[in-house]
Amino acid sequence: QGSLLLPKESGLINSDDVSNNECNLKGSLVERESMTLEVRCRAEANQQVLSTISLTYDPVYERDASLSTLAGIFDFRVGLVLDISVDGMIFGQDSVSGCVFDGQVTIANEEFNIYGLNWGLIDCVGPDASLNGERFSGFALLDNTVSPEQLIVAMSRNSSTDQTTSNSGSSSSSGSTGDNEQTKIIVFANRL
Repeated sequence: QGSLLLPKESGLINSDDVSNNECNLKGSLVERESMTLEVRCRAEANQQVLSTISLTYDPVYERDASLSTLAGIFDFRVGLVLDISVDGMIFGQDSVSGCVFDGQVTIANEEFNIYGLNWGLIDCVGPDASLNGERFSGFALLDNTVSPEQLIVAMSRNSSTDQTTSNSGSSSSSGSTGDNEQTKIIVFANRL
């Protein structure tokens, strides 16, 4: 059980009055099997929004993590190719925006297939020039149940102001004001 605040960017709140934006969560969890949540939210004009979320555990999470396993070149199919070295260094360049990516991979627990990611951007041009100097952090999972292996990346922009950046093949959402809003990006990349 728990609660959360529904952000204006959810599309369910159409005015600046976000005083009635609380959501309550209630559900069940079967460890390493499934999770089901019933979500009740009050949105604009006190309308009730009810949703059920069902998640199934993916055993790919049980795969051991190591920098040597992750090391390689990954193609995001939108102009971006990242090279992850055996020491965890990340380097890449986006042929569309010119952005150069430089960062680091970390492993919190070698028994689980989750990698921490942190990278910064420089040399971006055109509409992406505002990203110069920005930092992103998040996590990745290496999926070996598909061929070629796929790197699934979820990142958030680490800044107090925010703009949407969008490339085909990625999903992003953003806000334009406030210190707690961040661009969120989920992308899939194939190992080359």
